[in-house]
Amino acid sequence: GSIDPLRDVETINLELIFADLERLDKATQKAKKLAKSGDGLYNLQLSVYERIQTALEQGMPANAMDLTDEELPILKELCLLSAKPVIIAANISEKEFPNGYADNENYQKLASYANE
Repeated sequence: GSIDPLRDVETINLELIFADLERLDKATQKAKKLAKSGDGLYNLQLSVYERIQTALEQGMPANAMDLTDEELPILKELCLLSAKPVIIAANISEKEFPNGYADNENYQKLASYANE
């Protein structure tokens, strides 16, 4: 029943990461089968997948990863939810808005989080 926008953002991020881990697991299984053909592309994919999995398991979204120009297309092909751009919207009551939403504690928390 309490209002905590940072907790809500954290919950949403975790749900996206869990969905991404499931998607990544399927892609990894497929790449492992194809890597048996000897094509080096699949070995590179598996390497990138492993790095992404490690980051996701540490709670880091895919869009925060530092990937090379060669690795970036591999990430894009996965269509991971946490790799998408993020928009954070603060829901502020009509009563608070005219008085200056910048003074709203929850807005300040969200703005600080977004700036980081």
